[in-house]
Amino acid sequence: MLSYIDFFGYPISSYGLMVALGVVTCILYVYIQYKRHPGINYVNIIFVALWIALGIFVGSHILYGITNFSKIVKLLSNAEIYFEDFSLGISALGTLIGGMVFYGGLIGGAIAAFLYFKLTKKDVGLYCDFLVPCIPLFHFFGRIGCFLGGCCYGIEYPIGFTYTNSVVEAANGVCRLPIPLIEAFFNILIFILLLVCYNKNIMKK
Repeated sequence: MLSYIDFFGYPISSYGLMVALGVVTCILYVYIQYKRHPGINYVNIIFVALWIALGIFVGSHILYGITNFSKIVKLLSNAEIYFEDFSLGISALGTLIGGMVFYGGLIGGAIAAFLYFKLTKKDVGLYCDFLVPCIPLFHFFGRIGCFLGGCCYGIEYPIGFTYTNSVVEAANGVCRLPIPLIEAFFNILIFILLLVCYNKNIMKK
C-alpha cells in the first residue's frame, strides 16, 4: 500500500508515523482529561507512562520472539556459525526478536502499570478508568498503520482493496477485505463509548 512516505527525500515508515500520531493523540487526551479530574496526580501519570512504555517495549518484543520460537531454536542450534561471525549472529537474532506484536505490548504495558500502582500504593481503579480509553485510541492509529504498511491484510473478498506493494508478498495482487480499517473503525467507537461512560461517571461524582 504505502509502507514508506517520502519526507524531503527521507523515507519514513507509515506504520511508525501512525504510531507516533497515536502517542501524541493519547498525550493530548490525557492532558485534556487531567484538567477535568482533580483526583489524578500528573506526576503519577508521567511515571506510569514511563513504566507503560517500558512494558510495551519489552512485552511486544517478547511476544514477537515467541512467534519466532522455532526459528530461534534453529538459530541457537547453529550457534557456532554465529560465534565465528558475531555481527552475523546479532543481525540474525535482531531479525527474529526485533519486531513488535501489539498484544505483547498491551499485556506488557498493563502489567507494568499494575506493578507501578501496587508498588506506589495508588488507586488502581481510579487510574485505570482514566487511562484505559488510550488503548483503543492508540490501536486506532496502529491499525491504520498496519493497513498502510500491508503487514496485516484481510481475507480474499470480491469487494475491498488490492495491495500492490505490501511488505508481505502473499498479500499482493488479490482483492481483500480491509480488516485493519474495520478494526480501526470499531476501535474508535470503543474509545468514544469509554470516554462517554468515564465522563458521565466524573459528573456523578
